[in-house]
Amino acid sequence: MKLFFSALILILMAHSVNAQIKGTVKDKSTGAPVQNAEIYVKDLSFGTTTDKTGGFTLQGMAAGRHTIIISCLGYASITRDLTVTDLPLTLEIEIVPASVNLGEVLVTSPKYTAAVKDVAIPLEVLNHNNFDTKVYNTAPDALNYLPGVSITRDGAWATDLSIRGFSGADIVLLVDGNRVETATEISARMALIDFNDIERVEIIKGSSSSLYGSGALGGIVNFITKAGSYSSKFYLNGSVSSSYNSVNKSGNGFITLSTGMSSWYLKLAGTLRGASDTETPEGPLNNSRFHDNNMNITAGLLLNEHHEFKLNYGRYSASDAGIPGASAFPSSALARYTETYRAIASVEYTFKGISSTLTNMKLKYFNQFIKRDVEVNVSPA
Repeated sequence: MKLFFSALILILMAHSVNAQIKGTVKDKSTGAPVQNAEIYVKDLSFGTTTDKTGGFTLQGMAAGRHTIIISCLGYASITRDLTVTDLPLTLEIEIVPASVNLGEVLVTSPKYTAAVKDVAIPLEVLNHNNFDTKVYNTAPDALNYLPGVSITRDGAWATDLSIRGFSGADIVLLVDGNRVETATEISARMALIDFNDIERVEIIKGSSSSLYGSGALGGIVNFITKAGSYSSKFYLNGSVSSSYNSVNKSGNGFITLSTGMSSWYLKLAGTLRGASDTETPEGPLNNSRFHDNNMNITAGLLLNEHHEFKLNYGRYSASDAGIPGASAFPSSALARYTETYRAIASVEYTFKGISSTLTNMKLKYFNQFIKRDVEVNVSPA
């Protein structure tokens, strides 16, 4: 009797794991067999692929309910819930062709097109949440802790970045994708950016000369400013923030106002700062004072689901910004920016839903003006 029950259990077990699924996978639009489609049994974590006739076989499955996933490059994936018994199960599966999303395509000049996912160089992206926990004087101050990135400073106000030993003319600076060009080594380019209005920072650590020219030998830094947003209903909000630093008696005030609805938005932002000479244990750091202000206006107009316009205007100015030390000037010199000014205006048009393969296209024009008046007293009295 024991032998009989043991044999019966073995027979039942053999049947329970001997279920079989056969089938074919075809293109729904043409009826042609689909080769190399993946048939994956989700709950059992195994699968197979179709042959050149679109056929497949799954063996050694336990009887019961199973979920299979059918996927293939260039087709939309589908999921089927099946009840498998001891009897062979035959399936006829049709899958629908679908476009492959390759990610955003960045076109920076008529000579070069690249998918962002194909960038094979070190890339870091920091959003505003990385900056909200601390108070920084300038944008480079917030990036100084990143590996391979260090700050180069010509004073409390005039700052720049060094990426893996490259700095100045070897690093390309972008603001919202617009290149900031300056003419001299002591450029203080990144001092001409309002850190309070930064949404995120994108940093490429490595040469990108083929895309941006010889100026990108050390890397690229792209500051993305905060923009407005659309909403299903009308909104109006704003915020005010301020900070104070006792080491140089600096005050920082920032105000922003946003409004909009489903088809348009408008955002206004402004910053006002001022600082005296920095106090150090050895005494005041002469000629380290500065005063600056910033204003930024962004607007968006959504004509319909396919057409959108964006406008942006920014103005940043500084006066009496001291340079207490810089390699370009003699050690006895007293140098300062009497007036520094950067203004930029841009218009952007986005056309969405062009086709199933080209999802959107952007056209952008910008104009930028930079003025820097430097006063150098070689032998100050």
